[in-house]
Amino acid sequence: MSKGEKKLVLNGNRNRYFSEAFRKAKAEAIFHGKLSIKDAVALYGVSRTTIYKWLHLYTTVEKNTKTVLQMDSEEQRTKELLIKVAELERVIGQKQLEIDYLDKLIELSGNDLGIDLKKKSRTDTLEWFRKRKKVTMQTLYLIANISRQGHFKEVLHEKTIAEKSIFYVGLMYKIREFHPGMGLRKMYEQFQPEGIGRDAWINLGLQEGFRMAPSINYYKTTYAIKSNKYENLLIKKEFTDVNQLWVSDIFTFH
Repeated sequence: MSKGEKKLVLNGNRNRYFSEAFRKAKAEAIFHGKLSIKDAVALYGVSRTTIYKWLHLYTTVEKNTKTVLQMDSEEQRTKELLIKVAELERVIGQKQLEIDYLDKLIELSGNDLGIDLKKKSRTDTLEWFRKRKKVTMQTLYLIANISRQGHFKEVLHEKTIAEKSIFYVGLMYKIREFHPGMGLRKMYEQFQPEGIGRDAWINLGLQEGFRMAPSINYYKTTYAIKSNKYENLLIKKEFTDVNQLWVSDIFTFH
């Protein structure tokens, strides 16, 4: 037997010989987690005691240092998976709480404004996801509580409204060109545009900047100072019927 080999006798079984280089390589593989003790025992037919001797002889651990080797066992992998599952459940729970909070915030804000914000912004939101995100639209339709046909019907409706708005704004420009001082209410009452109500017409005009700047009259027409020049003709007068006293409105002298 050469110096580089060691003889192992296991419970009277057939002798096995491993070179020092082999034992050192396996010890380092086990120490660095590349090979488990269980697999080494099964592959090379040696006992766990022999494996621990190899680790003691050929690894870089100091003699007075106690080393604990954590092998990649099925139990350990199960524990790691359970830890990951618990972390995922925590994250999902936090996200669900955030979703519930935003959902309630939108609902209460809509109640304060008197409109259904979810329904009002639903079409634009679905279109944003359809154009920018690679997601299954059918899933979003279920979340938004609308069918595919219903969504595209709303898209067509909003497109029609946008086209009408362009026409109405052009009409406002045309009217304002000939009547620079005409306000939105008077525009609507005088020209009666079809397909739009008065309030919608005014709101559209305000959004497009057709608000009239209020004119300030710097000419003073009223004096609140009491006059001592004219006597009070009502003093000591008694009235017994209607139309016995006539009072004129405020007037000015030019």
